[in-house]
Amino acid sequence: MRIALTIEQFDTSLGGEQVWVDGLARFLAKRNHDVHIVTFLDRSRDFPGTVHSLTDPGSLRARAVHIDEFLKTLAADVVHDSGTALKADLYQPACGSLLHSESRFIAASDMPLRVRAAISPRAIWRRIQLHWMESEQMRNARRIVAASQLVADMMIRRYHVPRSTISIVHNGVDTTRYDASRYPDTRNADRAELNIGKDQTAFLMVANNLLLKGADVSIKALTLLHRRGLTNARLIVAGGKPDRTIQRIVDETNSEVTFLGHVSDVGRLMRACDVFLHPTRWDTCSLVTSEAMASGLPVITSGMNGAAELISDGYDGLVCSDPEKIDVIADTMARLMDPALRRTIGGNAKRRIGTFGIQTNCAQIEHHLLELAERPR
Repeated sequence: MRIALTIEQFDTSLGGEQVWVDGLARFLAKRNHDVHIVTFLDRSRDFPGTVHSLTDPGSLRARAVHIDEFLKTLAADVVHDSGTALKADLYQPACGSLLHSESRFIAASDMPLRVRAAISPRAIWRRIQLHWMESEQMRNARRIVAASQLVADMMIRRYHVPRSTISIVHNGVDTTRYDASRYPDTRNADRAELNIGKDQTAFLMVANNLLLKGADVSIKALTLLHRRGLTNARLIVAGGKPDRTIQRIVDETNSEVTFLGHVSDVGRLMRACDVFLHPTRWDTCSLVTSEAMASGLPVITSGMNGAAELISDGYDGLVCSDPEKIDVIADTMARLMDPALRRTIGGNAKRRIGTFGIQTNCAQIEHHLLELAERPR
């Protein structure tokens, strides 16, 4: 079967969606499908299929039209789109809705940014274009795959998508990659390098968009713990660098927060820390949450994370329904300063996430693609 996968940039160094699409494409190629990637930037390595790198016309709408025109010449049996084309057989947007994600980020931002977003002609035009594009993508798709029920509900509410069009396939994770038993025990050396004391509890955040993922909430919750006398709590943040809003909160609270920036080996970082903290304001089904669970880390996340649907609260993770309730998040962090409870919940999390492997995820997507290919358009 000839399968076309469309993605704006095919560059696994960017992580996230690109890594997942690469993994899906390789899975399908191993299953003897004729796999074609259609993109505007190709930085793939040893890809077993065919990559078509198109000239980038520069705008969201122009890119979508350009890809759709090219797909007519490719004559694929089925088209999988992650948010670049307008017409696909299977539409599977990584962020659920870029417009919704940006709206959540703007709502969490300080007043000057919210005002600029509200009155800027450029920002308003971008939102109009995003709404039009996502409406078209969901209206044209024969099947929509949502990464969680959270995402499915948002699509129905925001775009009036028929529930019968949506299938839920939670994100899969390469569980073996994060299995600590496969690696030499460097925990003590890694903790020493990070200056984590023997009696300290290290809470880890991994995020690029720090404000959207709740870094400000994490910092304020840490400050609250310290005021309660739990001064052995540490917060380590990997990924993005603090913007003015985050830095202002750090300065105002005088919190001891370590910002590492980009970290190439997140798994090693997870093995060095004690708790994964992800009080996100929006996540379709956070891969890094699943990766932390696969590492055996107890996870604290919010009800705005689709990955919370994989967690039985109090058994294999802890879920705070509202990411804005700092006192509740601080209380939850305090609970996991108990080493025995961390071991129990972390062990349960590792077993739970084992049922959400990347191979299972890709097989479910393949099933939908085969089903669509057999039905006339």
